[in-house]
Amino acid sequence: MAKRKFDKKISTVEASFEDVLVCRKNSERNLMEIFVEAPENVSQENLGTLAGILEITDKSADSSYIVNYLVSVIKKEYFSKTKRGAIESFEASLNKANLALAKLAEHGNVNWLGKINAILLVIEKNNIHLSQAGTAKALLLRGKALTDISEGAPISENPNPFKTFVDVLSGRIEKDDALIIATEAIFEIFSFEEIKRSAIKFSSSEFIQFLKTALGNELEKAAVLVARMEEKKLPLENSWEAPKDTEFNAFSQASFSKTSPKKSEKEIMGTEEKKSLAKEIQEDLKKESDEFIDKKTGHIYIKEDYSLDEKNHILENILEAGWMKITNFFSFLFKKTLSLLPRPEKNEETKEIAEDIPENVPVSPEEPQKPLIDKEKAIIAIKDFYYFSKRILLVFFSFLIFLGKKTILGMKTFLPKKQASSAARIAVPSDRVSFFQKIRPRFGKIKETFVKLEYSQKLYAILAIALIFIIPYFVVKIQNKKNADNIVSEDSASNTSLPLEQDKNISRIDNLESVFSKSDLFKIVNLNGKMFFVDKNGLTSAEDQKDYSFPADFAPLKIVSNMDDLNLIFFINKNNKIISWSPISKKFQDNTIEIPEGTNLALAKTYLTYLYLLDKNANQIYRYPRSGSGFGEKTNWLKDNLNLNEISDIAVGENIYLVQNSGVISLLKGKKQEFRIEETATPIFADKLYTKRNSPNLYVLDKKNSRIIKLDLSGNIISEFYNSEISEATDFEINEDSNMVYFSNENEVKSFEMK
Repeated sequence: MAKRKFDKKISTVEASFEDVLVCRKNSERNLMEIFVEAPENVSQENLGTLAGILEITDKSADSSYIVNYLVSVIKKEYFSKTKRGAIESFEASLNKANLALAKLAEHGNVNWLGKINAILLVIEKNNIHLSQAGTAKALLLRGKALTDISEGAPISENPNPFKTFVDVLSGRIEKDDALIIATEAIFEIFSFEEIKRSAIKFSSSEFIQFLKTALGNELEKAAVLVARMEEKKLPLENSWEAPKDTEFNAFSQASFSKTSPKKSEKEIMGTEEKKSLAKEIQEDLKKESDEFIDKKTGHIYIKEDYSLDEKNHILENILEAGWMKITNFFSFLFKKTLSLLPRPEKNEETKEIAEDIPENVPVSPEEPQKPLIDKEKAIIAIKDFYYFSKRILLVFFSFLIFLGKKTILGMKTFLPKKQASSAARIAVPSDRVSFFQKIRPRFGKIKETFVKLEYSQKLYAILAIALIFIIPYFVVKIQNKKNADNIVSEDSASNTSLPLEQDKNISRIDNLESVFSKSDLFKIVNLNGKMFFVDKNGLTSAEDQKDYSFPADFAPLKIVSNMDDLNLIFFINKNNKIISWSPISKKFQDNTIEIPEGTNLALAKTYLTYLYLLDKNANQIYRYPRSGSGFGEKTNWLKDNLNLNEISDIAVGENIYLVQNSGVISLLKGKKQEFRIEETATPIFADKLYTKRNSPNLYVLDKKNSRIIKLDLSGNIISEFYNSEISEATDFEINEDSNMVYFSNENEVKSFEMK
């Protein structure tokens, strides 16, 4: 028998926090803060716990609110995206804090520069990530050794808002470790060795009490945060304890036993009443169903009183329908015949004839007028034939209707009985013979009337009677063919006018708005909700329609990307020179950046204050941090091996999305993630992508099928927008604030609203 294997589990630690904050002057209390922020729900558990201390040594009124402002910004950004990892969320929150400080400095609030002392940290599972600013310290106690883990963190000599929180230090923590975070004031009364001995000697509660007493008695202002690492207790997976009580459980074995609990008297009465009511309903249904079921065959039928003495509406409808078809055919024949003749002038002699000609008969204006003597006679002859034929047909069909009614009314009399002999079947009573003589046609009278007719009238009558048996067949054929042609034309029209009809949530955009026109359009840029249009010579603001030309030595343009967090647009030329443009200063400025020689930059996007550049030659994506009026040293962001020569577009949100061979791939932390676009009736061929930070959507430009698809970040289709002009788009951009879509060809920008 095989031995049972047990999974080896790695113990996970969790931190318990205690703090000491001393501030004797209430006016300075808002210049110092200790915070610990734990996950609020299950989705945030992978982010761990965010904690830290912040202190500003500047006592001016402009610095009084900065501590609380920074804590709020850091907390909000860190827990805003649960799908990010802890390190990515921590870096995002630090960049957000730097950006917030930069905005304060932009408005002239700079007294706090170089006077911020802070330690920010994240503890998730067995990992710790830490960032330092100023003189605050982080001490790690492991066993009997105390280490200053913040000692190597760089401190900038030249204060810069963007360099307040620069690097992140990461490491592993273990069970029974202790982390002591403190402002520099603690070293005014204790040496490093005294802190070490006290932390080892005292228990956790005693050490905190020792700090409260010493710091409260000796210092005006100080802050200490102590975190102790303990093994996280996990619930037992296979433990089970039998219930002690014997209350009824619907899922227990007793609930399936044959003996059921006794019902109350009230429940029994209710059951009997229900049975009685059900029995009455069944009886009523049976009584009613007996009237509709044939007892011999079991078939259901509907009883209806029917008398042959009543009108036979079926026969009348058939005869009237036939009469209408023949009348319509003669009218059609008459109009078609007249349409072959030129339209006569309405003089006194032909006025009455011309009024009878249909108004919709086409007349050629170029055809010269000819004598109308023969044509007038032809028109009169056609009219005579038309009206005479209608009278003959009317008399004939009236006779058929009358004969049909009388025949049906007397049908019972003429039907022979089964018991009668053959002689009896032939014999007809005298009263019935007289009735038949009354209704039978008088052939002698018809012959006499026909002889009295003129030659032309006889010809018309014979022709009309002959056509009675031919016209209905051709009328039906023509009508059926006409209906079939209409159905085919409707189907073909629907197929051509409704492309992508079977696709999910498709919307057809009928009207496009022309937004901007200019030759050699290069890109559309959405910078914080404001639209800019870039061409090879410069850019144009959609807001005021003003043009801003590139510096003379900059061309030719190769790549454009915007950075919302700094409100800048970056331009890179073919020589890898980079410049920026600000809508505030409305000026171009050179930016410093070190790009390796032999680099083939193909695409660029930004995230927070980072610039991502795709190098096809090195098959790598570089990440540059913003630094002063340029960018710092690059890092190789891409970890997986991808063929970047197949990449045609890039979009950066919480993940980086790439277009590869008309498909979309997703990258997180430099590694490829599982990402699959929902299948639809018409396959999606991606040409370009759009997303941004904090956006829950990913947009795909599909030029082959003239559409733009809106996806969620899991690849599910939310909506699709179709217009035939999208097939010519060279770029597109989304403004989610105004719910507008912009796309451009080489000479024009058009837009529509997403509904």
